[in-house]
Amino acid sequence: MNVGTVAQTPIAAVGSDKVEQTERNFCGRIRDVAVRILSSPTFWAVVQASLLTVFTVTAIVVPILPWVITAPIIAAGAIGLTAHAVRYWQEIVYEVSLIFYRFMVNVLPIGWDWQNDIGDTNVIVSALPFEKTEVAAVVSVGEEFMAKDFIDWADTPHLHLVANDFLPVSEENLDEGVAFIENHVKDGKVLVHCKAGVGRSVSVVVAYLLKIHRFNDVDKAFEYVKEYRKQANLNDAQKAAVEKWYQKQPYIFDFKQVVI
Repeated sequence: MNVGTVAQTPIAAVGSDKVEQTERNFCGRIRDVAVRILSSPTFWAVVQASLLTVFTVTAIVVPILPWVITAPIIAAGAIGLTAHAVRYWQEIVYEVSLIFYRFMVNVLPIGWDWQNDIGDTNVIVSALPFEKTEVAAVVSVGEEFMAKDFIDWADTPHLHLVANDFLPVSEENLDEGVAFIENHVKDGKVLVHCKAGVGRSVSVVVAYLLKIHRFNDVDKAFEYVKEYRKQANLNDAQKAAVEKWYQKQPYIFDFKQVVI
């Protein structure tokens, strides 16, 4: 009688698969980094400025060509650099400030995290994600050009609310963001992010906490978020926008008038 044997994957084959997967992941990361760098206006501004500086210094120290030739080249380079900076100034400021923020979070001992769970709300407030997180849905709050930095969320529901840095989130976007969170939070955690996870994303989360009656005061809702997200901050305009939005909600009533 022949006894069947269960086929098993050789250890060497398993190890080979892991190596191949690691190589694919590594190559994918290299590709993503290369694409991010080559599509960065800041990178090209640095390249242009460096080339212009080297050419200018060389023309002064080692004047191989007459100034009648080098001067127009330097002027053209300066004009090109200025035009690039003017055209992409918002993206350049965005990228430089994001680099500085990563330095603050990852290097300085200030106790900030890239992302934080906000208590038991099933909501995560985050800076711009660079790696995929297992969540039920994602809300991105930021400029239109921020979309080029979004990671591939595949089948994860994703909402992009357009809002400029340091400016208040519009009432329409607060409505849409809150409704989106309400619709998906029952399925798991919802990640809400802007560039730094400080103002715009916090505005949406504060509005959500007010909507679900977790709090009946903007300051209290904000303090709850700040308890878990130390760097959370609403400037005067952002806070006023959330308060104005909250006062327009149809379910608002004065809790102080409720007699128990």
